[in-house]
Amino acid sequence: MDDGSKDSSPALLASLSAKIPALHILSQTNRGHGPSIFEGYRMASGARWIFQIDADHQFETSAFPLLWEKRDQFDFLLAERGPQRGTGFRNAISFCSGWVVYILYGNHLNDVNSPYRLMRNDLVKEALAIIPPGSFAPNLLLTSFFIAKRARIFTTHVKRNTQTILKKSMLSPKIIKGSVLALFQTILFRIKL
Repeated sequence: MDDGSKDSSPALLASLSAKIPALHILSQTNRGHGPSIFEGYRMASGARWIFQIDADHQFETSAFPLLWEKRDQFDFLLAERGPQRGTGFRNAISFCSGWVVYILYGNHLNDVNSPYRLMRNDLVKEALAIIPPGSFAPNLLLTSFFIAKRARIFTTHVKRNTQTILKKSMLSPKIIKGSVLALFQTILFRIKL
């Protein structure tokens, strides 16, 4: 999903799709990370499994073979980031999100919003029927859904890609507003379930 990229991503994707016919490129005007993820999940409705990883090369892909190998024994397979996920503020958001999910849904995962996940699609479809399409953090709500449904969950760890320099997230009004919105959406989602 190309969410209105302004860099060389569209040209790179076009050259890849010429070499890989199974690669389908979907483009849209920039709607934000959460709505784009939601739309990607919705578009994959015919698949048996959905794998999601952020496209910014921040993670090594080495955890995927283990997730794929374990898929028949689990419904939700998550590669969790280490304790240093980003700036202090981002780490605080991740910590708080994990505790909110634990308090509301009853299972403690270290990285409830990890963008490195393999999910059984029949359950994703069920979740998307009740997750609002404009959700700020749909992965947080999907994790909550899998926990609430007592799905079989597998976790492992994923390493940061040391070849990629990550931009530090700045504390901005947009991030603060989104974090508060995600908290309220997680609470309201619990009421729906």
